[in-house]
Amino acid sequence: AGEWKTMPDSRKTQWVQPYELEKAKYDKAFKEYTESGKLEAWKRDPAKPKKPITPFLEYAGEFRQKNAALKITEATRQASSSWKLMTPEQKVPYEKRYEEATKKYKAAMEEYKSS
Repeated sequence: AGEWKTMPDSRKTQWVQPYELEKAKYDKAFKEYTESGKLEAWKRDPAKPKKPITPFLEYAGEFRQKNAALKITEATRQASSSWKLMTPEQKVPYEKRYEEATKKYKAAMEEYKSS
C-alpha cells in the first residue's frame, strides 16, 4: 500500500485502466439488473408473516439457553444428539407448539394474500 501511494500515476495506468473498463461493465450490468426489477424481488415484504420454527429448532434454542457457555456449533451438535435420543412422547410438546404456530401462520398468510 505504501508503494502504491508513492508510485507515479503513469505507472499506475497498467492497473487502473483495466479496472475502469471492468467497473464500467459492472455498473452497466448492475443498472440493467436494477431496472429489470429483479433486485426488488429479493427484498422481503416486512408485512409478510414469517414461517414458524421447527420443533427441533425450538428445542435447540432452549438447549443453547441452558448451555450458554458452549459455543453455538458445539451446543447445536449436542442438541442434535440429545434430540435424536428423545422419545416421541418427549417431542410431543414441541410438535404441538409447531402445529399451533403453523395454523396461525396459515391463517395469517391467507389474510396477507387477500390484502
